[in-house]
Amino acid sequence: MTAYSAARTMQPSSRDRTLGGLIVVAGVLFKACGFTGHFTTIRGLIRVRQLNTHSANGWVAKLPLTRDSLQWGARSVWLMVLVLVSGLSSVMAVGRDKAVLVGSTSPTFLDHAIRQAVDGRPPIEGTIDITSDAALAFDAGSRWSAKLPYAAITQLTYGVEASRQARGIRIAFPWPGSSQFTDKPHYILTVVRRQQSGAEDSDVFELGRDLVRPVIETLERRTGIRVEFLSVDACLTLKTAKDCRLGSPDELRGLKRVHVDARNNAKHRADIVAEIENANVGLQVVAGAEDAEILLRFHGERFFEDKTIDGGRGEVTVVRNSDSVVVLQFTDRDTSVWGRAPSINFSREFVKAYKKANIQ
Repeated sequence: MTAYSAARTMQPSSRDRTLGGLIVVAGVLFKACGFTGHFTTIRGLIRVRQLNTHSANGWVAKLPLTRDSLQWGARSVWLMVLVLVSGLSSVMAVGRDKAVLVGSTSPTFLDHAIRQAVDGRPPIEGTIDITSDAALAFDAGSRWSAKLPYAAITQLTYGVEASRQARGIRIAFPWPGSSQFTDKPHYILTVVRRQQSGAEDSDVFELGRDLVRPVIETLERRTGIRVEFLSVDACLTLKTAKDCRLGSPDELRGLKRVHVDARNNAKHRADIVAEIENANVGLQVVAGAEDAEILLRFHGERFFEDKTIDGGRGEVTVVRNSDSVVVLQFTDRDTSVWGRAPSINFSREFVKAYKKANIQ
């Protein structure tokens, strides 16, 4: 997992705020009329966002300040309106031998997502052909087709989110976003490639069960690039615990210096640090990861589905020179008004494991 740097962002225009308000009002009316089930699915579907922005938690995603992003921001709001008014949902499981395109840097991807929302069409599902020595081919018939030359590929990642090093990816998950913070998330493959001009393109796929291993192994063999697993649980879908560097909480014994990486979210970091300090178990929170013996990584996000949901995922890593290991994995969704924040639950799980390892 890599640290996250927030990109320069823009605030929604007055027009966007007006449309956002209409969406919220329409949502209330939908729920009042008994459309709660549809509304849950719709609000998961419309979490269309562009990566490399720190906050996509609201109705309107914040985007880098460019002319294209201004157009994207307005169109993303219209997409939300269209999906909400249509009352249609297209959440489905990907076929075992199929793949679903859930994100792309291609400008036409948003147009397909809008038509998908308006017409109630299913996600862009197609076949993947890896028999060619030159390129991976994705074919969804008249809806989408693409060839990804192996020689042009520069990065491959697999996890519950797209690569955060890839620029300008537009994501349209055909499932509620909060499901990525459960013990059964949707794992997605990001393929980043460089054009002859030097510009980068990216595509994001959910692979069917029968495709995951052959596609990833073929990509690694023909590109010479190792797939970067963004979390241990993603790695465990294909490899052994040893290969994924999964250790035991007992390895926390005797360690003291802790660094907290909460992806620049000050509130989450403050929650975690406060719990560690209040536990009074002799741990020292250090500012730099290079000074730490224990690294806590946490990513939290808020979703507005049929209710407000706070999701959180975290890992605890014992830092070693050449053989760092993850000793604790965490995932949580808070769906209760009175529930504790996932960031607090994560830090308490860590403290509990630390106490047990040090017999306190």
